[in-house]
Amino acid sequence: MRDPKKWGIAVVGLLSGVLVFAAVHRYGLTVHTALTIPTIVLLAGAGIVDIQRKIIPDWLTLPGLLWVLGTSAFSGWPRVADALLGLSLCGGLLLIFAVISRGAVGGGDVKLMAMIGASLGWQWGFGVLAFAQLSAALLAVCLFITGRRGGKDTLPFGPFLATFAMLAMVGRPMQ
Repeated sequence: MRDPKKWGIAVVGLLSGVLVFAAVHRYGLTVHTALTIPTIVLLAGAGIVDIQRKIIPDWLTLPGLLWVLGTSAFSGWPRVADALLGLSLCGGLLLIFAVISRGAVGGGDVKLMAMIGASLGWQWGFGVLAFAQLSAALLAVCLFITGRRGGKDTLPFGPFLATFAMLAMVGRPMQ
């Protein structure tokens, strides 16, 4: 299995499975867990599709965003306000990056970040974005130094966003 795409898919898939079990173990069979697991699955799907096709399709992000907003409404107004603020600030910040980068950051990444912000809130969303940026930059530098990628090559950003979001969903305190 020398193909880096296959390794990336295996890592994201395995991580999502482990995190689903971790969520059930940490939170038990609760409403919070039932609401979190579909989001983890959609995040993993977005990361895997981005590795394969270098695109995050709307059929993953838009239903995920609706799921997060719907479950937030189920949880009450403070959670809805936090979700809307996370959606706006996190999605808006990545939209600014997308405009500045002239297409290096795509619309799927923006919608995925909006879903992450809505799910985790803006503070955790910004943390996910920061760790995703740092780890993607570190990997890019390592690939460049080893000669595996050139200066014009791109890396899919969705797997980094999805991975850190899934980790945050399981690692943060339950709200």
